[in-house]
Amino acid sequence: MENFSINKHFLFLVAFNLVFCASVSPVASADTEGESVEKLFELTLEEFLNVDIVSVSKKSEKSFTAPGTVYVVTKEMIDRYGFRTLQDALRYVPSVYLYDPQSWVWGGQRGFVSNFSQTLLLVNGREVNNLIAGEGFISHQFGTQAVRRIEVVASPASALYGANALAGVINVITRDADPQFEGMELSLETGSNKTTVANILFGKSMGNLSLKGSIRYHRSDEEDFLDFVTDSSFSRGWLDQNRARPFITGYKNESEATTVNLQLDFKGFYAGLTYYKNRQSHGLEKLRWDYTDGEDERRFSLFFAGYESDLNEMTHLKIEYQAVRSYLWGSYDSALWPVARLQAPEDTPIYRFPDVVTASTGQVLAGDSAIKGFYDTFAHYLIDQGIIDENSITQNDIENYFQHIYSNREGKGNRRHRFDVLFSREFSGGLSIDTGFSFDYIDIAGLAVTDAGVGLGATTHVSLDASRVIDVYESAKYGLFGQFQYAFLDDKAWLTVGARYDNQEHYGEQLSQRLGLVWQPTERNTIKLLYGEAFREPNIFELSSDSGLKPAVLKSYEIVIAHGFGNMARIRLTGYHSIVDNFLGSVGSLIGAGVGAVKSQIVQGVEWQADIQKGAMAAFINGAYVFNAEQDLIDPVTTTTFSRELMGLPTEKINIGVSYQFTNQFSLSLISSHIGAYDALSGNSVIEEPIKINTYHNMKLTLGIVKVPFAGRVWDGFITIDNLTDRMNYEANIRRSGPNVLQKTGRQITAGVKVTF
Repeated sequence: MENFSINKHFLFLVAFNLVFCASVSPVASADTEGESVEKLFELTLEEFLNVDIVSVSKKSEKSFTAPGTVYVVTKEMIDRYGFRTLQDALRYVPSVYLYDPQSWVWGGQRGFVSNFSQTLLLVNGREVNNLIAGEGFISHQFGTQAVRRIEVVASPASALYGANALAGVINVITRDADPQFEGMELSLETGSNKTTVANILFGKSMGNLSLKGSIRYHRSDEEDFLDFVTDSSFSRGWLDQNRARPFITGYKNESEATTVNLQLDFKGFYAGLTYYKNRQSHGLEKLRWDYTDGEDERRFSLFFAGYESDLNEMTHLKIEYQAVRSYLWGSYDSALWPVARLQAPEDTPIYRFPDVVTASTGQVLAGDSAIKGFYDTFAHYLIDQGIIDENSITQNDIENYFQHIYSNREGKGNRRHRFDVLFSREFSGGLSIDTGFSFDYIDIAGLAVTDAGVGLGATTHVSLDASRVIDVYESAKYGLFGQFQYAFLDDKAWLTVGARYDNQEHYGEQLSQRLGLVWQPTERNTIKLLYGEAFREPNIFELSSDSGLKPAVLKSYEIVIAHGFGNMARIRLTGYHSIVDNFLGSVGSLIGAGVGAVKSQIVQGVEWQADIQKGAMAAFINGAYVFNAEQDLIDPVTTTTFSRELMGLPTEKINIGVSYQFTNQFSLSLISSHIGAYDALSGNSVIEEPIKINTYHNMKLTLGIVKVPFAGRVWDGFITIDNLTDRMNYEANIRRSGPNVLQKTGRQITAGVKVTF
């Protein structure tokens, strides 16, 4: 790990923002969510936990009685425990499992994990999953500096949201979306590996007109994993590792991200933008000939406009239009055989094997499959055919034959147009109805892919302009949903019944239902009985394997029991049984087989959350235990079905957090995380025997400093040390993308300051 240091560009950014903010007239902040760690202790435990949420029913309701399992990470928790990014906060949510290849995180909820395409990722209720693969792409673009709260719905949610809410919803709600927020804040951070972050949050109202938003910039060198990528255990099973090792002389994975949120409101009408740009390399995701060259850049923009109003005291209407456009491009020195992708235009240079090849042994090979079956690797083929010299492979050879380039940056990108209507009505007698309609049109542009090729020179200078005019996939779908909620037993019980009908032009009709019964016999006790259905639609990568793929469909049963012990403690226990038919995941993912190979998958488990608050001390303990996770697989050769235990999923996870407020201005918190040892498939798909992932332990310490007056302003600060003991931890490579396992980061130190204007 590099030493803690301050980047010169960060110092320039600090000076620029201070001058900019100093020119703005001071405006008192009126954020009702609280401005510091100090405010946490002004709330009772019940007030702190039973917050208003919107993600379970698409309307405001208390988390204790919402008809779903939901975990809420509040701004107070973010400040207190030093959560600096979305994935940092999600690590401590019982239902969420994360795997970090040091590029973008993989995972999901409750055992349904792969590339986060099983969970719907929202920002202020608007979907930001990428269009080309449906992934909940989580990297450096989602910081917490402007976050009001994070709502994680662990229950299936397609009955309201439609496709891709199979394992639930993660909804990031920003503070600038709060109608009550007004003022300006500047946050600046620096830390290990020359990491620098700046965030400005602002809100200004002028009569009926208001403008609010946030702008965030992140840059980091990231941790240097050179020792790890040159270790033979990392590239275990890669037959070209000895050939590649002389070229792996460094490791480079610099990251840079810019995020913008803006919204303009006027008398119920509004318009806004959610935008991010995220650039880095590929981290540890792939086996490569060279870890210093490589790029992956994503750009995503979501423009929205609409109208929202209470038509009267009992009726609410919201109408919204969204336009999304996304691009991606990048390159890396591939260790894979050249493969043509579905998205590649026909005139894009892609290596084509000769019709007939004569091996050095004299054997005649006809066709791609025969050539790949005879040679262990593509490099072996090139050497045997005399195309490259094994004893003098050059950097030019790597560029010509092993560089993989993909792009639609020169094209019109991937596009989405969406229209939503939401209507809510409350009636006397405890009955309420929520209905909605959505129309969704997606156009996936060609992703030009250039693979290694004789005579084609697959270098960074290859033109990929063909992607400008190629559209490879269009889909139109519409959905109609309705939900009825009825309060009875003197408003101590609530019945929820909901259903959604979706119709997509390729895979057809889909009906998702939900049923919930919530009973609160006393103020401090709650019981929930829940049933839900959800589905995940196939993406274009999966459709390249089978154009007739149908959605994965899940059914889930849950019971939630919560009990409060006065104003000091509250516990919640959730048990669930979930089964999904036709589980979809990327090729070579956790399923360990091609798309469509999983006939069904069952996961049964429990989750718990206990919170304690007494005086100046607050603590929590949460976790999850999976007591049954298995798959019914279809053998691709014999087409017979066989069962096996789900690999790569930890059986147990436990998080313990303790915080103490020493004075009105100083607090100290410590989080300890534990993940038990588990079996996994090797990240290298040529290795069939399982491997053991050892127990994971991590401690995180945060010192918080709040409400310090200086230079006529109010300042907050913090210092966080993550992986306090600098423990060496590893985790499974669930996408089986090459590396045997993934290494987690070492000790990281971050310090930051926030000034309120």
